[in-house]
Amino acid sequence: MTQDLTDPVDWFNENFEPMIEKFSLERDHMKGYVRLLEKFTQLVGYGKILDAGCGWGRDVNYFNQNGLDAVGVDMAPEPLEYARENNEGSFQRMDIGYLAFKDQKFDGVWCNSVIHFYKPQKMSKTISELTRILKKEGILYINFKLSENSPEEDVREEEDGSHVKRYLVPKEKVQEILEGNNLEILEEHSEVNTEDFDNPVWSVFCRKKQ
Repeated sequence: MTQDLTDPVDWFNENFEPMIEKFSLERDHMKGYVRLLEKFTQLVGYGKILDAGCGWGRDVNYFNQNGLDAVGVDMAPEPLEYARENNEGSFQRMDIGYLAFKDQKFDGVWCNSVIHFYKPQKMSKTISELTRILKKEGILYINFKLSENSPEEDVREEEDGSHVKRYLVPKEKVQEILEGNNLEILEEHSEVNTEDFDNPVWSVFCRKKQ
């Protein structure tokens, strides 16, 4: 039975294993997501990238098999252990809001389905940290759960039946945060895999300005 946990790390530790098969890149419903991975790979071109919130390592493995030098970080220890045992790449336990990497270390940062676990007032600081480790003109991919009424916080019961806090923000606030962190939006996408989500998800490819 799924527990109602408010801490996303605890919940993910207990529930990630069924996701491995459900969200395999080989599944038909993941074709749109694969196109996002392909677009990121194309935009970065070559070099070192960070998967910020890598989970069980699926995307790190994809990037390493497609010409990038990818490393992954996550706060959930059990998915990380699975990632180390089953995927190519280096994996470390780390909060994406406090990254132990030097400035301008990475050519790209991939941050999928993570930022909505941070309170709105902390989102900008976390994105600032992701931008800090990006080289000039480096590529950031990130997605947000959108809200029309700008709540301070919201709790969503999604397909997994969990009650984990997910913080929703209006699109205008997201644009303000990105611009405030020296990021230029290159492309934007509505969520390409919506069957499991109650709220719109907005995905953006950004470039760090000079």
